[in-house]
Amino acid sequence: MIKIYEGAKQAAEYAEPYLEQARDMANGAVILAKKGIKFGQKKIKRKMFIAKLKSAVEITANIVLVVAAIVAAVSTVLTFINKCNDN
Repeated sequence: MIKIYEGAKQAAEYAEPYLEQARDMANGAVILAKKGIKFGQKKIKRKMFIAKLKSAVEITANIVLVVAAIVAAVSTVLTFINKCNDN
């Protein structure tokens, strides 16, 4: 029984530095994962902002085109009315 205990103790002492190294590596991996998640969240927020900005620009461009079409239609009607009044 004493030999088994001594063997287990020696195995534990032999494995201790490796376990500490594995723990340190796991802590480093956790830190890197957290940084990656934060970077990914920032990247997603940036892409969402750009998408909203593009959408706003497209809507504004469409409004400008509609206003230009209305102005063109009104000017065409006024020109037609002026020509009819002159005759």
